[in-house]
Parts: sequence; structure tokens; C-alpha cells
Amino acid sequence: MEKKKGTLCYAPLVQKIKEMDLAIEDMKLKIEKIKGAFCGDSDDEPEMCLDEIESELAVMKVFQNAYFETMADEDPEGEA
Repeated sequence: MEKKKGTLCYAPLVQKIKEMDLAIEDMKLKIEKIKGAFCGDSDDEPEMCLDEIESELAVMKVFQNAYFETMADEDPEGEA
């Protein structure tokens, strides 16, 4: 039996990563809107404090870990 090789077998993984990127971007925009509502909109570039950067990195790591755990639990598709 021949194993499926090539980029086609990675397509579902790439698609899920793209979906995660879009979800993260969407959350980032929503957070900026909420910050604007509480702090008032300003034309200046918002300053990033260390706590904010660490918080965003932690959230991204949680999503990444959850995603990889989900991928590890899924059965492979196709003929094996």
C-alpha cells in the first residue's frame, strides 16, 4: 500500500493554521476597539507595555498548545 505523500497531506494542517491566524487577528482588532472605548481613541500610536506583550504572547501560546493537542488527538484522514 502506498502512503500519501506531498503537500496535499499537509493541506488540512495549513488551513487550520490560517484559521488560527485569522482568529488571532480578529481578537487583536476587538481588543484594540475595547481599549479605544475605555481609554479614548487617539491618533498617536499606542504604547505597548511589557505586561501587554507578555499577555498577548501567553494567549498565543495557549492557542498554539490547544491546536497541537487537538491535531495530535485526531485520527489521520485518508488511506493508511
